[in-house]
Amino acid sequence: MFAMFLIGSNLWSQSISIKHSDGSSTEFEISNLKSIVFTNNNLLFNKTEGASNYYSIFYTQQLFFDASTAVDKNPSLDDKISVYPNPASSFINLLMNEVTEGKISVYSITGELIKRTDIEGLNTAIDISSLPNGIYLLQVNNQTIKFIKQ
Repeated sequence: MFAMFLIGSNLWSQSISIKHSDGSSTEFEISNLKSIVFTNNNLLFNKTEGASNYYSIFYTQQLFFDASTAVDKNPSLDDKISVYPNPASSFINLLMNEVTEGKISVYSITGELIKRTDIEGLNTAIDISSLPNGIYLLQVNNQTIKFIKQ
């Protein structure tokens, strides 16, 4: 079983579209989903509200993620943590309003731990130049922020 867990923060129009083998398509706003699970030859969409949707992978032709406007230019959680620039190509900066100790973890969108580093005061620079382009999750002391590497 493979699962993608979706953490909502500053999502505006990020969506996922399924193109079925009969030519029809189905679209979901990612902010309305708890998780997407591949299990028993099915694609399961667990929604935040209402019933889950199952789609046979045998009748699913393509899966599209639209992330063109998924994250605002300076996302933050409760104005305590900011990540900039976003999107970024070589470095991201983590700016916090108060000094805290702990670790910064970078995860792929599939949940794989990519990098872990220590918090360095109020402003920490993180080198992302070696990461492939895509959407990543930055976890700091149980708070999660999405950023885009391009």
